Amino acid sequence: MKKGKLVPKVTRPRQKKSSTNWLEATNQMWKLYLALLGFGIALLCFLGAGFSLLLAESSVFNTLLVSGLVLGVGTFAWLLYALRCPSCRNKLVWTMIRSRSHMSWLVDLTHLVACPSCQNALMRRPSSKWRAIL
Repeated sequence: MKKGKLVPKVTRPRQKKSSTNWLEATNQMWKLYLALLGFGIALLCFLGAGFSLLLAESSVFNTLLVSGLVLGVGTFAWLLYALRCPSCRNKLVWTMIRSRSHMSWLVDLTHLVACPSCQNALMRRPSSKWRAIL
């Protein structure tokens, strides 16, 4: 290296605690949004099946009913598997369903500030720009 030239030091950006919630801090909120989209499409299949009964279309009814059922169950199974704590790898949805009432587990899941199992309050991940450097 030539004398007198300064090379900028590459440092890790300071990580801040998430000001919003734990799912956003771990970059997993998109999984919840995708599951809600899947449940919404399953609901539309069930509504279409109901309307097809009014039109006396039994083949459409069966197709929409089975499609809605498969999509709803598949989406729920995927959500159970996909949302995990990065530290302890615990399945968050299953933990929330077992420990909360059926009316509050989803709301409590979206307002988490720490993992319910290991109590790890995570830091916000660096953006993808910094991950490439680090």
